[in-house]
Amino acid sequence: MIPSQWQIIKYFLKVAGIALPLGAWAFFLFKQLDQLKAHEWEISIPGLIGSLFFGTVYFLIMAFAWALLLHNMAGIKLVTALPTVQAMRAWLLTIMSRYLPGNVWHVISRMAFADKLSVGKAQILSSSTMEQGLAVIGAMLIAAVSLPFWPLAAIPQAWVPNFILLTCLFLLGLAVLHPRILGPIIRWAAFRLHRPELDWQFEYRTIIQFVFIYALAAFSAGLALVAVMAGLGEFRATDMIFIIGSSALAWVIGYLSFITPSGLGVREGVLTALLVLVYPLPIAIVASLLFRVVCTLGEFAAVVLFLGFKRIAYPEAH
Repeated sequence: MIPSQWQIIKYFLKVAGIALPLGAWAFFLFKQLDQLKAHEWEISIPGLIGSLFFGTVYFLIMAFAWALLLHNMAGIKLVTALPTVQAMRAWLLTIMSRYLPGNVWHVISRMAFADKLSVGKAQILSSSTMEQGLAVIGAMLIAAVSLPFWPLAAIPQAWVPNFILLTCLFLLGLAVLHPRILGPIIRWAAFRLHRPELDWQFEYRTIIQFVFIYALAAFSAGLALVAVMAGLGEFRATDMIFIIGSSALAWVIGYLSFITPSGLGVREGVLTALLVLVYPLPIAIVASLLFRVVCTLGEFAAVVLFLGFKRIAYPEAH
């Protein structure tokens, strides 16, 4: 079968989404090699261990949030904790596939668990879509709240318009999530797709609660970056909120770069540009790259810890 022109274009974009950021990073690191070698590195093992801890907590919170969201949208009353545990397991076992080109494989993979979770594939798809929007709004909340605490000496008068912009985007996101706006959109999609199970009857209070859960996840990821900085011997307590906000903003921008899998390369570039406002360039570069490594290790650690817990607490569920 001869691939269509559109298939060829999509394949090219997928390859470019990986090759361009990684190629740019390779060139950038080559140019900065002398500075990286000249820097006197001081590594703190406890700090790096702490970063892995907070990175693991981040993924456990994300899995828990999606489990609650899925069952809320499916109208399932959680009498016991087992349905939540099963949904968290599905989330954790499939999250690594988001590194594949396309940024959709982790959602598609979850659908394989539909029967085991006693929900429809459409509900998994709709909850996963809602998850993405809530996660972005939660991270924007952390970034917006942090902006007034950024070091003004490094960015004089720049935080004011950025704070206004992020606040407006956050408020716009909350407005879109209001039942009077989002409700008709969901009902229209359910009708057009002939999927009545997609018609989610929710309260605005419920949406706000989920936004804060996802904001908590973004805050935990920010603490992981703080611990990375401490592990490199460069952390200052006065910069803590700035670092957490930088982590959240870099995640949002990386996520919105749809062409790159999991914001690979883009998130690190944005984070380096933010951290270098306060810290030396070698620290900003290594911290950004090490943060990606910590997050990846946190994914594995979250899976291992959770599966171990599930095996002990719910042996009958295997």
